[in-house]
Amino acid sequence: MPKKTAPCRAGSGLPKPPPSRDSGRAVRLKTLDDVRREMARCYTAARKKTISVEDGKGFIYMLSQISVVVKEQRLAELEGRLGAIEGRS
Repeated sequence: MPKKTAPCRAGSGLPKPPPSRDSGRAVRLKTLDDVRREMARCYTAARKKTISVEDGKGFIYMLSQISVVVKEQRLAELEGRLGAIEGRS
């Protein structure tokens, strides 16, 4: 029985993601520090020409948008906690 392989990305128009230390696993982007670290990986990959500068720009843009969502989520959590504290008084 032949092995199942992942679909080929060649010709799909999708950029190759930057290499990461834990290749093969999803990158954790739950905190701003996680996002910052991934941005640094993309920057380094573009500097080393592992990925194109254009791909690097795209990844950095997407990561900056993710950072906005993470900030808004954190702010909503803090507002909820503050509301709970104010409700107790």
